[in-house]
Amino acid sequence: MFSRTVLLSAAFALPTACTNMVTPNEILDANDVEKIAAIANGYGSTMVSTDNFGDPLIEGRIEGIYYAVLFFGCENGGDCQGIEMFARWEDVDGITLKQINTWNHDMRFAKAYIDTDGVPAVEMDVNLLNGVRASNLDISFDYWSILLVSLDSYLRERGS
Repeated sequence: MFSRTVLLSAAFALPTACTNMVTPNEILDANDVEKIAAIANGYGSTMVSTDNFGDPLIEGRIEGIYYAVLFFGCENGGDCQGIEMFARWEDVDGITLKQINTWNHDMRFAKAYIDTDGVPAVEMDVNLLNGVRASNLDISFDYWSILLVSLDSYLRERGS
């Protein structure tokens, strides 16, 4: 299991994934969907679409693990306030709430839980009100990728 120190050290050791489309000092908010997708694409494949409410949606894979970037606080498919990175593991059974709580105890930025279908899930909110530097959002994706892979490994080791 990763400790907070290892998690933070690993995140800062990774190179940034900002592409030519996004400069590190550029200020982004939740309406910069394509630029957010470009940063996410630095960690694996991504696809931009819309959800059932007409809000932006980024679907991606990091090391083969499916996740989604959900946009929230949107009005009429735009003017969004933030994003939430989300994943769930429908193919892992037997995870207990105690196991999820143990993983949460050592993690800082994301929260894992057993959803209403009894499936392990994790989410990490990113506040983008008033904008953040692209380099800051890139660090959030660094954290997300580390957390996602860590939780995947943790769940698969303990699931039935």
